[in-house]
Parts: sequence; structure tokens; C-alpha cells
Amino acid sequence: MTKFKVCGLRRGEDALAAINQGASFIGLIFAPSKRQLTVEQARAILDSAREERGAERPEAVGVFVNASADEVNSAADYCGLDRIQLHGDETLEYCAAIERPLFKVVRIERAAKGNDLLAALEDELAAIVDAGHTPMLDTVSRGPYYGGTGETFDWGLATELARNFDLVLSGGLNPENVGRAIEQVGPWVVDVSSGVETDGVKDAGKIAAFAQAVDTADESIRGPA
Repeated sequence: MTKFKVCGLRRGEDALAAINQGASFIGLIFAPSKRQLTVEQARAILDSAREERGAERPEAVGVFVNASADEVNSAADYCGLDRIQLHGDETLEYCAAIERPLFKVVRIERAAKGNDLLAALEDELAAIVDAGHTPMLDTVSRGPYYGGTGETFDWGLATELARNFDLVLSGGLNPENVGRAIEQVGPWVVDVSSGVETDGVKDAGKIAAFAQAVDTADESIRGPA
């Protein structure tokens, strides 16, 4: 079954909305972003989730961009993060210094396509997997930040890559298109942030709609659970 991650949480109630809808991962952003948190804010959100659900809560994922390894590891220890998402220009040598499992983001131009690009991406994803990490595909941002574009890239590339790799699909997903993404690409995890917001704030109704769309797509592919 396809797992889903709700990223960019900024309030305890947002985390609980994601948990109540069956999210496998909840994401907290420590990098420059409209959704950036301090470690104290992130810990408070996760403490509320732990108090509410205990061991049943989803994995907590901390999102970082070009931070020092010491900063990442320190934040992970302080907040009790389960996994790290590296969304910048971090090398595999850098990744080896991180003390948590990793989602390593590969950013793709919105209109990018072609066999040469596909071959290069296959090599890049193979290197990430060989190093023990999980690749995540997202759209290149044109703004000051490294993610949260709200824009999709060519899912044809992702479809080919998902034939050989368990990957996380991000970039412009929302309740209206995530079903098509799952049916076409077949990713291990789908990741959403701005697609479940209203006026920049996480919307519990949209999170529920996203979760329902994931379940519906899974049922259409595999049949009822």
C-alpha cells in the first residue's frame, strides 16, 4: 500500500490531523521556508503527538537544507526525529555523517525529460540507494527556497525510475492529482505540503481528502485491503 507523508507541519493540531488520517510520516522543516520551525517548536509539536498517540505515531522527519551535520544530528536528538530529509546540495559523503535514516532529495526541472536525463537520474538514484538511503523526487524551485513549489514535474520520468527504485514522490501533489500520480508512478511514499493548505495553513479537511485519494487509488490498483 502507498504510504503518505504530510510535510511542513507548524501546529500540534496539524500533526494530529495527519496522524488521524493514517500518515506514515510527518515532516517538520528546519530549513529557511515559510514553514520553518525552531527546534523548540518542533519538539513541542512532536511531544503533543507522542502524548496523544505514543508509539502509534508516524515517523517524524526533519527537513534540512545544507546545514552542518552537527546541527542536523543535534536537532534530531533534541526533537526525537526518526528520519532526516536532505533537500539541498548535500553529498553522499556528507550523508554518511547523519545519524538517522535519510530521504535524499533529487530535484527535477518542471519540464525536464529525455533519455539522457533518465539515465543520469538512474545513476544518481542508484548511488543514493547503494549508500543506504531512500531517494525522493521533487520539483526544482525558482524561488528563494529549495522546495514547496506546489508544482509537479514530468511524472513520466518518475514512472520509469519507480520501476527500479522505492522512492518518495513530491512536488505539487494534492487531493485532486495524487490518485493519478499513484496509478501512473507507483511510488513507495507520496509527500504533500502546500497541497493540503488553505491560505498557507494546514487544512484538516484537505488532509482527509488527500488520505482518501491515496486509499482510493490503492484500491483501484490492488483491490480492497
